[in-house]
Amino acid sequence: MANTGLIGWWRLDGRTETGNTARDSSGNNLHGHLGALPGASGLPTWIPDEPYPGSGIGALRFGRGVAGFVEVAPPDPKILEPCVVSAEAWVRSPNDLSYGCYILSKGAESTAFASYALYTGHGGDDPVTERGGLAFYTAGPHGGTLSPFVTRSGVWDGGWHHIVGTFDGRIVRLYVDGRLQGTGSDPGTAVPTASFIRYSLSTNDRFYIGQFRNVPTGPTPVSLGFWGDISDVRIWAGVLSPDEVMLRFHHEELP
Repeated sequence: MANTGLIGWWRLDGRTETGNTARDSSGNNLHGHLGALPGASGLPTWIPDEPYPGSGIGALRFGRGVAGFVEVAPPDPKILEPCVVSAEAWVRSPNDLSYGCYILSKGAESTAFASYALYTGHGGDDPVTERGGLAFYTAGPHGGTLSPFVTRSGVWDGGWHHIVGTFDGRIVRLYVDGRLQGTGSDPGTAVPTASFIRYSLSTNDRFYIGQFRNVPTGPTPVSLGFWGDISDVRIWAGVLSPDEVMLRFHHEELP
């Protein structure tokens, strides 16, 4: 794997974790805190359901309309700002997600975009197949880099799925259950490595699970929250290869 390793790992183990802390198992002490937007009806809840048989861990449930999240606000935000990145999670939801539900996001530029994110898609030409599916994107100095979309029926069927988005500096790749779903290319020209992903966005530099937040605080923050279950979220400073993605789908740790 062309990276410097695992930089964030939130097991979201509903069998052992309690309270409002989501512990980081990467060794970087990037512990998250459960929260909800102003006026929300409650926090995400811990559940014992395993993302795959034998995992021994549970998950975190994000209720529909709850507007809950896990917020990670490290003293130095740059630890979650690699030049190239892989984002991984186990997810489960019924087939009724809408456009713009964020599974994870880093930072925010107003209500427009994050630095990198896994989310449920855009308002495409066909609202049945394109809205509320799955995509991965990164923001760059020359515009965004967006993966093709997986349709709702391809991932939101009430079962658990392993999803991975990667970005190598020019190309994003999206995997579901170990299989490559497609790629997207940077529309801009090649840029220095340190500029591959646009960070230091104007309204937020924190990392979120289950939500996109345009501002850390404020009277009317936008809510683009996921509803469903999330487990075993990992952020890698580098690009998982197809073979490594398949190993992770089969629950194997990387060497």
